[in-house]
Amino acid sequence: MQDSHREPLLLRAARNLAVESRPVWIMRQAGRYLPEYRELREKVSFMQLCKTPELALRASLMPLKRFAVDGAIVFSDILPVIEAMGGKVSYEGSQPQIPEPIQTHAQVEALTPPESMQQLDYVFETIRMLKAEVGNRQTVIGFAGAPFTLAAYMVEGKGANFFTKVRRLLYESPQTYHLLARKLAHTIALYLEKQVEAGAQIVQLFDTWAGLLSPKEYRTFALPYEKLALSTVRQRNTPTSLYINGCGHLLPLMSESGADVLSVDWRVDMAAARDLLGNSIVLQGNLNPATLFATDGNELNQQVQTILSAFPDGVGHIFNLGHGILPQTPIDNVKRMIAMVKEADNGHDRVQ
Repeated sequence: MQDSHREPLLLRAARNLAVESRPVWIMRQAGRYLPEYRELREKVSFMQLCKTPELALRASLMPLKRFAVDGAIVFSDILPVIEAMGGKVSYEGSQPQIPEPIQTHAQVEALTPPESMQQLDYVFETIRMLKAEVGNRQTVIGFAGAPFTLAAYMVEGKGANFFTKVRRLLYESPQTYHLLARKLAHTIALYLEKQVEAGAQIVQLFDTWAGLLSPKEYRTFALPYEKLALSTVRQRNTPTSLYINGCGHLLPLMSESGADVLSVDWRVDMAAARDLLGNSIVLQGNLNPATLFATDGNELNQQVQTILSAFPDGVGHIFNLGHGILPQTPIDNVKRMIAMVKEADNGHDRVQ
């Protein structure tokens, strides 16, 4: 039985400590694959759900009631940070929109990093309630979008496959991009700090679209601002995690971000990543979300075991997917995956 005064499992694993079993959680674990989430969304809009702490708490707890996950990630979104800077975000369509996308240097100059985060207090209240609810059973996870990824949405005005507009801006007007990224980084740093003050024990930075950059571009346009965004919480000795989709070519540079945990996508071979980065950094991931549709239990088991085998003693690894869980994912397969992870570590020589 877990000592009530001991740090929760996932938090200890993020500190690269030996643990009694391997922690597991799922990116986007409160989502459309859960019937109770779909039922709730039929009654309220996405932003009503995000901005009403009682409802956001309810969504945050849904996967914890179904699965033996070790992480309790706050239900929220990455884009409201833009609103805190004076920008606008619309969720009225099927995809979020930035009604006034960044097109000029003057627009960036008009953005104001807030001195406080009062406008996003609904996020902090949800975290406070979530921490009170889960106690020491799960690790409370906060998160934010990284500067490059938020800039991509702000310049494009919406989601896109290749975010051509922001990649063009990097070369047409680098001074405009750097000003935007710097303002975003300062805002995100404060946002994450306030999440920690509210009770978040780990924070994850999602630089989802930085995988579109070459290593040289990443070092120039993304990495410095990731460092700045994470700097404040790192000073508090709070573990940090960095996720990039399509990160295989960036892993050595990602390790320079200062993040304690690198969360990698499913295209990366975990054993190769472990060999490349060594044992000083924790890796998170990286099951292909599509694998959870497997009708052959042996196939799912093999995929899970391949990832687990990259960390024979279970240290330095947090099991997760390599991206967010997909809608229509069979819930029984989610349960099976988590059970495989937990059972795989039984019988290992562990710190108790």
